[in-house]
Amino acid sequence: IKIINNMIFNFPEDEIKKVKVFYKFHDGSPITVVFIHGYASNHHGFDRVSKELDKIKISYFTFDLPGHGISPMLEDTVMHIDYFVKISEDVIKYYHLKNIVLVGHSMGGGIVSLLFPKISLLIKQIVLIDPLNRTIYSQGLSMIGMVNSTICNNPHKLAKIFLKNHNEYKKQFENEYETVVIKPFQTFSNNPTGYLKLGASLLSLNVLGRIDKNIKNSLKPITLIMGENDKIFDATKTIKWIFNLNKGVDVFIVSNTGHAPFLEDCSSFLKYFFRSLKIKGDSYE
Repeated sequence: IKIINNMIFNFPEDEIKKVKVFYKFHDGSPITVVFIHGYASNHHGFDRVSKELDKIKISYFTFDLPGHGISPMLEDTVMHIDYFVKISEDVIKYYHLKNIVLVGHSMGGGIVSLLFPKISLLIKQIVLIDPLNRTIYSQGLSMIGMVNSTICNNPHKLAKIFLKNHNEYKKQFENEYETVVIKPFQTFSNNPTGYLKLGASLLSLNVLGRIDKNIKNSLKPITLIMGENDKIFDATKTIKWIFNLNKGVDVFIVSNTGHAPFLEDCSSFLKYFFRSLKIKGDSYE
């Protein structure tokens, strides 16, 4: 039995095995890059990044969070970010991962920020991509309300908020657009109340305060990568906020991209990502 912030979770081994994992390990890889996806997303968002890591023999590991992608809801799934933090911790430990570069996007960035102190001995570095942070309130309650109102019934409208170059991206990567951007939101119709509860937990001041505290006190190197035109977490405000918390954070901005720069301009994203890892890709350094 696990008790987390007054909530009880129980993850027996057979439940952990239900979380669908995807990985490629290379002998001699100095690190294992662990990706944690965002709200209403799935592991496919990191497919192009993973392929580039594979080319240079860097190990990677990712998974679909419960109720996302092809991972089912677990027996006692609670739609709350702390639930996903605990299941992420258990999955990482179950698969005996180490020398980890922990990478999180959006909600996944919040999960990473809450998770890394719990597994600090396994972590080498943290990378936050347009991460969940307190500046979401500066976007105004109207933005939050609009996201909530469209999340279940108009995923294409929501995609236009997430992506700076929505039409170009959709045209160039049509299959990826459906798999990573549209399909996940369509699952909301099966459990809209549950997913909206998960979304509400991301706005908790208690959660956001703990994220701030962990970033401020981190002894691990942190890299922040932002899409220049993110409409969910404003890049300028997020960079200022996180840098004020921890002046050791390395910051990179991917120009002319929105909330998911690794989708809209993967080449530029990889340039900064590889630079943060201090490794060289075939054409990025």
